[in-house]
Amino acid sequence: MLQCDVNYASVSAALPFALMETMGDRIRMLRKSRTLSQEALAEKLRARGVQITGNAISQWERDEVHNPKLKTFLALAAEFQTSMDYLVHGASDPTARDSAGKSRKRNPEGGSGNKA
Repeated sequence: MLQCDVNYASVSAALPFALMETMGDRIRMLRKSRTLSQEALAEKLRARGVQITGNAISQWERDEVHNPKLKTFLALAAEFQTSMDYLVHGASDPTARDSAGKSRKRNPEGGSGNKA
């Protein structure tokens, strides 16, 4: 996997940022950024009414499941506070998302809405 450094306006030091190529890569990155195990993420999704196991999370991260159930997918996006579009396609503009997959707000002048 390719590696590069990305500087964000709200972060003073360069962050190591792996270019995520698949939905599984993005799910793994979001899960790890919250220091959750696969089973802990499954527990959080079960609390949202989704029947899921840690093994299923593992299969997503290995890209063995290409069409998760809609209810499960919606719960996953909600748990990570990100969009379904980001989970499926990633950020088309790398500066449009922070390292946790959240949208960065833009101000009218075109700069980042985050303060340095």
